[in-house]
Amino acid sequence: MDENPDYFPNDIDILVINTSPSEYVSSTFYNQTTDALCDYSILGRRNTAKLQYMTINIRGADTETLPIDEIIIDIPVIVMKCSYAPSKDKYSFLSEFKNAEQVIFDFGELSSNDKTKVCDIIHSYLADVEIYTVISVDRENRLERLF
Repeated sequence: MDENPDYFPNDIDILVINTSPSEYVSSTFYNQTTDALCDYSILGRRNTAKLQYMTINIRGADTETLPIDEIIIDIPVIVMKCSYAPSKDKYSFLSEFKNAEQVIFDFGELSSNDKTKVCDIIHSYLADVEIYTVISVDRENRLERLF
């Protein structure tokens, strides 16, 4: 991509889906936001053909959440989804990311204290990232910057 920036136009949609044999979607990689239910404009990302987002469904992504030294992921935006705040060991996969800039977590309704704990865990792996959470305002989802 960097060597041939004109190969794909910036308005192309690229989506790579990682599914298990049971067809559970554990992670996706994409170049532009695909979540029509949430406004991601606060991130300030420009359209590009380069993959810049990864969404991981932590609850069923046991393989994806294992840290493997040989894997390095060069994706600037990490979106973590789960219906609850996962235990600290589920975040260790974050050590595989180089050049991460922003992390979004969508863990349902959490208290301020729980959000602070999640941010502390994320920063223990990625000290300099901006952290956002998904909130619902007037039945619409949007991102709220926490750190």
